[in-house]
Amino acid sequence: MFCVKCGHELKEEFDFCIFCGAPAKKRKSGSADIAEFEALEAENNRLTELKQQKEKLEKETKELKKEIKDMLVSAEMEEKENVYNTLRGPDELEIHFCLYCGTWAEGAAYCPKCGNRIRG
Repeated sequence: MFCVKCGHELKEEFDFCIFCGAPAKKRKSGSADIAEFEALEAENNRLTELKQQKEKLEKETKELKKEIKDMLVSAEMEEKENVYNTLRGPDELEIHFCLYCGTWAEGAAYCPKCGNRIRG
């Protein structure tokens, strides 16, 4: 006889599974135990597949979040460059601020806040 919960083989005299504690269902026919064990095994395989799918989806979600974050940072940088180019104007007036963090740093070669090179 097999445990209906965990599938381990049990002795006929057991009233409870010694592996998981589930009540042992005693049957006269051994084929019913085998069929039940096979059903449990199929369910276990299905759960394993679902777990793998979940892990794959979590990985894809993480990658997509990173991609979206990179796109947002890129769009923000592009916007800051457009503002910078607009502020420079046609007479090439020098405006110095960090395109990475937005800190005003007139005359500086590097941003005092984030350390990135100042364009200008």
